[in-house]
Amino acid sequence: MPFQASILRPSQMAYLLPQSIPALCDSTSKNCFVPFSNLISKLNAASDSPPVTCIISDASQKFGLPNVLFWTHSACAFMCFTQCKNLMQRGLTPLKDAKYLTNGHLETIIDWILGMKNLSLRDLPGIYHTTDPNDKLLESVVEQIEAASRASAILLPTFDAWRLMC
Repeated sequence: MPFQASILRPSQMAYLLPQSIPALCDSTSKNCFVPFSNLISKLNAASDSPPVTCIISDASQKFGLPNVLFWTHSACAFMCFTQCKNLMQRGLTPLKDAKYLTNGHLETIIDWILGMKNLSLRDLPGIYHTTDPNDKLLESVVEQIEAASRASAILLPTFDAWRLMC
């Protein structure tokens, strides 16, 4: 079967392009499904192309298709993001206040992330250094990792081969 890639053009999504990453995450989760659904319907209705059989997106399950997630951050960052909810439940993030940036809290050892050793909270992605208890990026990461857990496959950029971890 031939491969066809389609995208939503920026002009179709201009209202979704806020100026900050947290606002973009929030806007995408709230506003992308309708234009995306319209694109899938248009592709499936086209007589000159085969129907959509796979979507590299967390929205594919809504169409009954295999869910292949393309994670653009590094494999190491993905592993760190899988711990977002855990870090929040342990009270390690968000930080209680700005003093936690300098009082030694960021030196807290994080020794439970699969495949990663000798890490401290300081070594994890910067979103974990927020003091905002309602941080939209943290909320978005939790949602994205939950979506990733339902994926049929995850594409990760990495230099080394990974063993199958099922």
